[in-house]
Amino acid sequence: MPQALTSGIVLQNETDGSKFLHIDVGNVGTLTRTLTVQVVNWGLPPFGAPAGPVGNFLAPTTNSYPPKTARQFNVLVPFNTHYEIRLISADGEGVTTGTVIFSALTASAGGGWIEGYTQHINDYKIVTV
Repeated sequence: MPQALTSGIVLQNETDGSKFLHIDVGNVGTLTRTLTVQVVNWGLPPFGAPAGPVGNFLAPTTNSYPPKTARQFNVLVPFNTHYEIRLISADGEGVTTGTVIFSALTASAGGGWIEGYTQHINDYKIVTV
């Protein structure tokens, strides 16, 4: 079963509307890696009873990352919605093998300026998916 880095479930609660998640994924290692990025929609608060994901803000997107390359993703997340960012190892290696780098931050929808918080790879937990 593949490994994934997960942000955990996060609430986008900026009061001025939708935000872009700006996600950077890179491979600073010496071997090509195949990685999948996914942004899961966990729905609106509150969770009154156990609930699962209700869809994706970014469907699983798999790419090959040659050494010393990076990709950027911009995903719109509506106000007052829970989301989870997942970086999944699609090549059978540990998700951080080859010194994968990863960061995510929120930016104003349409404005382009950085807002909210920034997450780095050490803010994430490794899970099996």
